[in-house]
Amino acid sequence: MSSERQPQSNAEKEVEVLDREAREALDRLTDRREELRRELRATELAAAREEERADAELKAAEELHRQAVLEKARREYRKIAEERYSLEVEIEESLDKALAGLSHLEKLETELNRAAQPAELPTRHDLALTTIPNWLRSRLHPYLPEVGELHVTYRRSLFELDGQSRKPEG
Repeated sequence: MSSERQPQSNAEKEVEVLDREAREALDRLTDRREELRRELRATELAAAREEERADAELKAAEELHRQAVLEKARREYRKIAEERYSLEVEIEESLDKALAGLSHLEKLETELNRAAQPAELPTRHDLALTTIPNWLRSRLHPYLPEVGELHVTYRRSLFELDGQSRKPEG
């Protein structure tokens, strides 16, 4: 064999061209694969950032909803509390009026008994001592459980319990 190289045959030249083209194609595909990997990583990072942003927006929306529900509940609470206050004021005023009425009723009992003597009519002295307290206990029993159950007699209206009072005629 001689050290000289023999000219290449057409077939060898074709193989060499094909080999070179295959290497170039392989290099291009490798470069393209790396480019696609970089794009994929960038897309994944963008997706992760987008997911974090969406999570933050969702948490903010949930917090806004929670705050709205809380505010609605607090408004409802204030409304009921104000209604309760108004009712308590009304009850206090009514109770003051009722207590003034009971005080006046005691005075009328004294006057009625004084007027009954010259007219030789029976007198009664139990209105302030028993009738009124027992009537009040009977009416307030649900709110004063320590009072205990009273006889059914006192569950009637005060004017029915007072044998000396009379409904005005006409």
